[in-house]
Amino acid sequence: MQADAIRKTKSGKIDYPLIHVMMSKEDNRLSIATSGYGSFPECVEDISLSGVEPTNLVDFLLDQLTDKVKSDGLGSAEYRKNLMQIALRDILKQWEVLG
Repeated sequence: MQADAIRKTKSGKIDYPLIHVMMSKEDNRLSIATSGYGSFPECVEDISLSGVEPTNLVDFLLDQLTDKVKSDGLGSAEYRKNLMQIALRDILKQWEVLG
């Protein structure tokens, strides 16, 4: 089983993380846990990757998460979504799922 976590902050490593994502992968299934992305921490387990093209994987995973992306004084919903895309891509590249 593989597992990774990435935190994205607005101003630096010592700042409170704007979003935090953790993913684990076993066989062809993923689990994702997030905080700071939606209004509450979220965990989506047992996501099947069968039939998902690598080029669509990040968008597919975002669709598994809440539709209501948090927006506040620390970061807009658009900014948080962009950070989440980067974090997901980074983990998938580390796992060599994406080129």
